[in-house]
Amino acid sequence: MALYSDRHSLFRVNRADLEEEPSQFCKALKPLQIHLIHAHSPQAKGRIECACSTLQGRLTRELRLRDIEDMEAANAWLAEQREDVARGGGRAPGDGAGVRRPGPHHVRTLTRSLTFKFRNGEYGIQGEGRELEARLLAAGPPPVPLDDDKSANRTVEEAWRKQRAGRASKPAQDHAWNAMARGAARVAEVRQSQAGR
Repeated sequence: MALYSDRHSLFRVNRADLEEEPSQFCKALKPLQIHLIHAHSPQAKGRIECACSTLQGRLTRELRLRDIEDMEAANAWLAEQREDVARGGGRAPGDGAGVRRPGPHHVRTLTRSLTFKFRNGEYGIQGEGRELEARLLAAGPPPVPLDDDKSANRTVEEAWRKQRAGRASKPAQDHAWNAMARGAARVAEVRQSQAGR
């Protein structure tokens, strides 16, 4: 459901002018609905930092406790301790049940001619068996990209500007609105003349 990573350029774009742009890794996580959390502290960066902490802290103390002062004795002791260091103090999770979600899947219905549509393309089924291969038969137009807030606001402002520019035109004399207005004016005149009698 979430991936906790450091702030390496693999996981995020580290240029100030492209800060909002997702990295290719982030783009790959989006359809899987995996949220990426960037660690801000060395302690939160996971196995690499934990291993560095172990190597820099515990091993040097253990070398002192064992009175190891030369390179040959240190290498001999490290060969014995390699497995313990490689394990890094890890432990099995308390709950053994898996928490992984199934990946996104797309359900499609086959036509009588064994074709289906997917992402603006029409595919035909080839072969038989449990796993079927599909071949692209016809590609449709590319999907219209979704607007973000900035481009949507720009589109609305442009449409509003066009509408305001068109308001100056007057309807023709024989337009229905003008005929209705003339009829209403006549009715008002008749009423006034009747009221004056």
